[in-house]
Amino acid sequence: MAVGPFSIRRIDHIKVSVPDRYEAAAWYHEVFGLRILRGPIWDAAAASPGGPLFLGVDDALDGTKVVLFEGEPLGKHRPIGLTRAAFSVDGESFLRFLDRLDELSLVNEEGVRMTRGHLVDQWIAWSLYFNDPYGNRYELLTYEYEAVKRQVQPTTPS
Repeated sequence: MAVGPFSIRRIDHIKVSVPDRYEAAAWYHEVFGLRILRGPIWDAAAASPGGPLFLGVDDALDGTKVVLFEGEPLGKHRPIGLTRAAFSVDGESFLRFLDRLDELSLVNEEGVRMTRGHLVDQWIAWSLYFNDPYGNRYELLTYEYEAVKRQVQPTTPS
């Protein structure tokens, strides 16, 4: 019997080390809109000392999640291996995120506060690179390039 090719379906979760899971969960909720997942399996996991505390957009098992463990943040070390998690959003959500930069007070790897001036034009996507308060690195991006371009780069009259 021939076996079909192996294929990954999706990324299930990223593991993030933080000094305090619940303090970090508040930041992830404010910035990404993630919330602590509730229900028998999520509550049992969270009851384990030090983690895992699952965050997501809903309680579904098949959604992408951020999992917080108490420990020394890897972002405090020289980057090796995986160095950044990237989250993709639609163009409208990306623009709303840009509008919230002042209130979010995000900083990049150098500790510089993020502004619209840090927006990166990838030619196929728009990206922002920033850290959580513990040095863990993130990218927020949208592939709705043209829709965002019209809003962030005013056209010049001919």
